[in-house]
Amino acid sequence: RKIVAEAGQWLEEAAHGGHAKAQLLLGQSMRDGRFGFAESTNRSIATEWLKRAAEAGELEAQVEYALALVRGDGVKQDESSAREWLSLAAAAGNMRARYELAKHLLANVGERNSLYEDIANPSKKAVDLLRDCVQHGYLDAMYELCRLFRAGNWMIKSNRTEAIHLYRSLLEKREDPEIAMEFATLLLENKYRDIQSHGRERAFVDEVREGLKWLRFAFSNDVEGAEKSLRDAQLQFSRFLNMQEMAGELGAGLEHLNISYPAHLGTGRLRITLVRPRNLPKCAAGQGKVPSKPKQTHVYVTLEAEEA
Repeated sequence: RKIVAEAGQWLEEAAHGGHAKAQLLLGQSMRDGRFGFAESTNRSIATEWLKRAAEAGELEAQVEYALALVRGDGVKQDESSAREWLSLAAAAGNMRARYELAKHLLANVGERNSLYEDIANPSKKAVDLLRDCVQHGYLDAMYELCRLFRAGNWMIKSNRTEAIHLYRSLLEKREDPEIAMEFATLLLENKYRDIQSHGRERAFVDEVREGLKWLRFAFSNDVEGAEKSLRDAQLQFSRFLNMQEMAGELGAGLEHLNISYPAHLGTGRLRITLVRPRNLPKCAAGQGKVPSKPKQTHVYVTLEAEEA
């Protein structure tokens, strides 16, 4: 503790000596209660040090000070000045500044008297900034794009295909349980409703399996709501997936799998018809005659809740 306190003293001396990096660290330490400093009850002192560092050209301080201006943390709220500081740091190549500027742009989309009326399409500008951050490995920007393309806004249409691609890429790099839960929800959304119309498509089945995989991951990491979501999904899809496997074993193939009378949420009956194509032999071993009509096998399944 004594060493930490001494480090704080040296940091304060360097800051008073005009060292920009020290001014940044001092402002952050006073704000967050580090290096022996109690968390400042007078936030204006911490923010003043961030401002000094920003004015000295410290890019990270410019971002920190801009965010303080957005929140009104230790300084009068001034989003116009915040934009100027973020734009300055972003132009100098700071990825965090570009990320925060993009978020600020999106937050102002559709607002009256927007700070960004001078930009023809602020949403597109925000997407361009986020994509640039992603190219430089800034994963928070990738997550922001995931959410943007999943929901869309009044200037950018939702894009499920793009959102799925981004979520997959993000989870390859950062297996975050909360993000996994979001991705699973996206993958499984409306899937039960579409079983009858799309249940024979390979991509449909693969997305169901992938969604269940990420739900299990979220559940195993105690994500709130994951247990119920997994239970509901297993109720809806586990029997369906079992029928996919049965179709393969009986030589039917997905394109000859017909699902009718899908049950509503809860328990119910589901009829699955497996149809052998005309060009398949009657016997699995290749013996016997080819039937004149496709052979049909009806399977009735009772849907029941399964343990998560």
